[in-house]
Amino acid sequence: TDSEYFKLMKLMINPKFEVTEKAKILGNSDNLIGVRSIGARYFNGRYYEMGGTKYPSRDVELQFYSSYNRGTIEMLGNNSIAVFLKGALGFSNGGYSLSKSDIVPGKITVNKNSVGIYAVYDDGDFEDIDLNLKVSNDTFPKIYNSRNSIIEIGENSTGMYLYTKYYNTKIEFLNSPGYFVSSTERPYIIDKGKNATGMVFNINNEMSPTQPDGGYVDGGNGAYIQLLKDRPTGIYVTGAGKVDIYNKDYGKIIIGNSEDKKSPGIGMYSDNPNGTIHNHHAIIEIGKNSIGMAGVNGTTVENNKGGDIVIKGDNSIGMYLADGAKGVNDGVIRTETNSSDPILKNVVGVYLGK
Repeated sequence: TDSEYFKLMKLMINPKFEVTEKAKILGNSDNLIGVRSIGARYFNGRYYEMGGTKYPSRDVELQFYSSYNRGTIEMLGNNSIAVFLKGALGFSNGGYSLSKSDIVPGKITVNKNSVGIYAVYDDGDFEDIDLNLKVSNDTFPKIYNSRNSIIEIGENSTGMYLYTKYYNTKIEFLNSPGYFVSSTERPYIIDKGKNATGMVFNINNEMSPTQPDGGYVDGGNGAYIQLLKDRPTGIYVTGAGKVDIYNKDYGKIIIGNSEDKKSPGIGMYSDNPNGTIHNHHAIIEIGKNSIGMAGVNGTTVENNKGGDIVIKGDNSIGMYLADGAKGVNDGVIRTETNSSDPILKNVVGVYLGK
């Protein structure tokens, strides 16, 4: 039963899990966690010697992405988390299959007030990461919604959520297929209820005492975020830590029509005063009562070279800046109509508020 399952999950502290092909995890009640990964350590504290030089040893069972979903995780109740990661080495929705010698897509579905992938790196979580860096300087966590995989989210829910206490960490947190993948093999974040958010980056303004001030979170969208219900947000950047978040690599954020222009759908939004959101060689497409990119609280908003913001509905704004936000447009902000509605009304390219 769900209650017995939840009790079991509360007792489990595991640095790695795998949901295999054709496997399905189903939660029918509220306040559940589908799978969890806690801890990241794969440097085992031992060293080996070769040619008179000591090298750190590793736990080979825990390296690479660590955890995968190649099956289905479906949370039918509310207030739930499909994948919970605390200080985890990494996770991929979609993973490599030895039997098929290929990436097998995963599917995550959550209902109201829930999160598909929830990743937190807080007090104590960086001890494992710092130890792993003795093995390799490329062992920061990597969390992906990967090739052909889907995250489907309900009302007031979020597809992928990241919190990190330290801003100067090279955590990868991406809706992206990876390298050398065709345009038909990209993952999706989609909504099935209003007020959904594709990705959230909550970056705290504290510097790690063990890492240089130079490497930051690598995050954003390089695939598809398609949110067609009322007042969604594609990517939301908050906190106060330094970060650059991208819609990039020919990714596409599609925001549908919203019911009220006072509660608009937004492609990318930031209220992080030390953050920058970028639309770089990528597309943001918005419908009625929507905003392509928006920034407040001294943040920076950039529609970079190759960036295309397409307005396809009335009462919409390409770029919105207020409360000290800074904006750059080196790309294109344009309208696009169809034969049934050839003229758009009350459209603004760039809006400067107070």
